Amino acid sequence: MVDFAQLRNQILFGEGDITPREPSSLEKEVMSPSTGIPLFLGVATLAFCIIDKAKFDVLGNHRTITCIALGVAPLAYGLGRATRGMASQDEIKRYESLLEATQNAYEDENEDEEEQENNAEQVEQMAYLADDAQYLFEPVATADHVDFGSHGLYGAAVGQESFGFAPSSDLFAPRVSYESQTFGW
Repeated sequence: MVDFAQLRNQILFGEGDITPREPSSLEKEVMSPSTGIPLFLGVATLAFCIIDKAKFDVLGNHRTITCIALGVAPLAYGLGRATRGMASQDEIKRYESLLEATQNAYEDENEDEEEQENNAEQVEQMAYLADDAQYLFEPVATADHVDFGSHGLYGAAVGQESFGFAPSSDLFAPRVSYESQTFGW
């Protein structure tokens, strides 16, 4: 049986969702100490200077120097590092996507080359099965039944030589038609 109240509460409160969230590029930059500390120091000093001017007047005449030295300068430094860091993270993402696209294109090209090689091998294998494939094989003497003249008194008689068929060197050469062999055209 399904408990709809518990299911509704899980959906409303997001329970059961344990997938970690990827931090944004701004969060990554602000969490680095070389960027986060100047940002925090600048914001805190500027906030203190504003509160001091409004209520306490503790700094007096040194408020401007404190505001610039400990407030504006670190804040500007931290903001500069954060913007440069976010821009560099965008460049890294673009570069990684470019590398991935290049790798995919390279793999596709290799697959195409392998496919073409396989097709070429199939064409070569089909040459054996072509209609005129018997003309591509020439008789070649084999050493299977060599018996050094035991066929008769004077050696092997005409027509009694052992022959096998082996492919010639012109096996994969372009085929010449009967007309071009006989008449030259």
